[in-house]
Amino acid sequence: MNNETDDISSSAVDQREDIGVPDGQIGSISRNNSGYSTASMRRIQIAIQRKALNQQDVEEMYSTGETFKPNSMKKVAQKVKKSCMCSFPCLLFFLKQRFPILQWLLNYPVKEYLLSDLISAFTTLFLHIPQGMAYGLLASVDPVNGLYTSFFPVLIYCMMGTSRQVSVGTMAVISLMAGSAPGKLGAVSKQDVVNSDLAGFAVNLSLNTTEQVLHSMVEVDGSGDPFWPPTNLEVVVSLCLITGLFQIVMGILHLGSLTVVFSDQFVSGFCTGTSVLVVVSQLKYLFGIPARRFTGPFKVIYSSINIFSILKNANPATVLIAAISIFILAVVKEQINARFREKLKLPIPIDLVVVVLATLVSYMGEFNKNYGVDIIGEIPTG
Repeated sequence: MNNETDDISSSAVDQREDIGVPDGQIGSISRNNSGYSTASMRRIQIAIQRKALNQQDVEEMYSTGETFKPNSMKKVAQKVKKSCMCSFPCLLFFLKQRFPILQWLLNYPVKEYLLSDLISAFTTLFLHIPQGMAYGLLASVDPVNGLYTSFFPVLIYCMMGTSRQVSVGTMAVISLMAGSAPGKLGAVSKQDVVNSDLAGFAVNLSLNTTEQVLHSMVEVDGSGDPFWPPTNLEVVVSLCLITGLFQIVMGILHLGSLTVVFSDQFVSGFCTGTSVLVVVSQLKYLFGIPARRFTGPFKVIYSSINIFSILKNANPATVLIAAISIFILAVVKEQINARFREKLKLPIPIDLVVVVLATLVSYMGEFNKNYGVDIIGEIPTG
């Protein structure tokens, strides 16, 4: 027993020398190890003296000379993998957010909304058919392309939209902006083929064949590039594709909130300027004159000067048809539909009625042959 105490005492002395335990505490340590007391152990003060190390000191003392550089591509792959991993409820929630039709279609009140929605659908249909054809001409493409543009945005917004009051479709300002792009790039149209030396071969050709003839014209001229100049349709399609990509990126970044910075004065001025552009661009069709198409600044002034300089060549039959059509549209829209809005369950689709009646009268009277009235011609089926 004494030998064990001596061993413990000697070890305690060594510990005191190492950690700075006072001499008076050694006996308490020996008694504690012998089982006599533990109260004195609580009064031991341990002082650890060592140098504080930073990251550079650790690297100098323990580094093997090789620096660790994490693989950035591997880290990106891990983050992408982690973000793409989700459960079925998470996937279902994501789809409902992107396609709200999955939420409201299951809870759609058929008895309450079906009749009014059908009336709205037919009203929009009757309105978009003549509008789509007209906006196709504004965009310097065929009317059938305007019909396609009137159909697909409505279908997509039905699945992905969140507002019941928004009517999505073609717009005059977008059509005008898209129609100005072919002129800046020097694109050619079907009318250019008709007026060229190859008119006899291209008048009765379809759209694809006409584009082939346009490209063959370049080969005959010896320019060396069979794909330049492009056609109006090629330029407009490319512009729409790039614009759609920009809109997708802006939608991902939620940049739609930037529209709040547009003041009412700015929007009003923009709409007024657009209306002036639309009126000036349609004057040549109202009078049936071959006016030039201008691009760039002051194009409204240049177009107006050009139109009024050749106004003496206006087609009387075209002017008469335009005047009658405008009068009928104004009377029905402003007087009948506006005054009897509460009594009419479905507004009179006067736009479509005027288009159908004018088409029948022009076809039966052969206005194109007898009076030189410009017609759209055959519209291909989709």
